[in-house]
Amino acid sequence: LPDAVRDTFTSASGGYALMMHPAEDVWEAAAMDRYVEAMRRVDPRVTGVPITVSESMKLMEHSFATQALLATGLVTLLLLLDLRSVPRTMLVLASLAVGMLVAVGVLATLDVPFTLATFFAIPVMIGLAVDSSIHVPHRAVDGGLVSGFGSTRRAVVVTALPTTIGFGTLMWAEHRGLRSLGQVMAVASLCCLASSGWVLPAMLRVAGLGRLATRPPTIAA
Repeated sequence: LPDAVRDTFTSASGGYALMMHPAEDVWEAAAMDRYVEAMRRVDPRVTGVPITVSESMKLMEHSFATQALLATGLVTLLLLLDLRSVPRTMLVLASLAVGMLVAVGVLATLDVPFTLATFFAIPVMIGLAVDSSIHVPHRAVDGGLVSGFGSTRRAVVVTALPTTIGFGTLMWAEHRGLRSLGQVMAVASLCCLASSGWVLPAMLRVAGLGRLATRPPTIAA
């Protein structure tokens, strides 16, 4: 064998490199963890693509969780500055939580797996969902609990659907990660849209947080 090839598979002391191939599909997280743990029981210093991928996945999952918390914190701060009301801010966040929980249930029913690409969708959806929800409490203050939320709801639907359609086209992508990202974003967008347009107005009505605007305006003679 050429020296370059031989040096790749032998050490300076004359030992040979041993390459192991997993029997399971290591693209599945559970199979990856089992394979890495089995290899490390033989040699704690084992290396290779599965090892680096496993460690990278753990770091990325931690990073995405941190991003989601930071996004929630910053969105909460912006909502407080805009709405100037803690109860209304909490209701907007509650409607966001309802939409996300329903989306998780729908995705589980459709057997859509959670991958690194789908974790990426969480902080994105937090911002997009609040972008639709924030108009509803403003409408409540302007008299929405009396005259209704029809025009605001239609505007929210019109602005949110292009996002759903844009991400939804990824469902036909050849790349597995992009395809799962499109599935998650499309389902989550629709669920958060329904929560913003129908659940949040109901919450505001039950809580009575638009009562300041329930008095009809005075018409000058």
